Amino acid sequence: GEFFPESKRKNDQIEAHFSEAGLEELVRFLKQKATATATAELKIKLESMFSEGEATSAQIGETVFAASKEAGIPETQLMAIVWPCVMDSVEWNKKSDMLEKQVVSHMSTHASLLSQFTKTGRAQLNSLNVMQKYCYENMGFLKYLRPIVLALYNNDVLEEEAIIKWYKDSHISKGWSVFQDQMQPLITWLESAESDSE
Repeated sequence: GEFFPESKRKNDQIEAHFSEAGLEELVRFLKQKATATATAELKIKLESMFSEGEATSAQIGETVFAASKEAGIPETQLMAIVWPCVMDSVEWNKKSDMLEKQVVSHMSTHASLLSQFTKTGRAQLNSLNVMQKYCYENMGFLKYLRPIVLALYNNDVLEEEAIIKWYKDSHISKGWSVFQDQMQPLITWLESAESDSE
């Protein structure tokens, strides 16, 4: 342990040392590893905040942004951490007609939290892909991407411009054949609403 004197063990100093030694690769690797660890820790913290049910949207948001800043988790990755916690924080109804109502009300409940991660167009596109991936990987939600997106649009979490752009050229490929048909009526409606307001 004598390699670095105590005072020099701070991450940035270690980084500087390795960078100077031409070890950028290692520095990059250590950074990614630290970010991955911080991401895992943040998920655990959020899960307990949700399960205790006492934290406000503002407090959850603050926790996420503080971890992001401290550990260098890119803001574009935050929705990918928050979304599964939001979706796992409730016991979902097994009956499909009930589930859709529940999805819509759950989105309204968490709109003020989710909107903290959709402040830019890019963040919204990113968030839509997180939701698409989630609905694809959690088969019970395969039919519910449209009600999710519509509820978040109605709660000012997502804007029509971003939803339309995502649909046309920014979506990921996971489950797209299903989602393309499912989303089509909503896109048509949004486009007509957009041209009406012009």
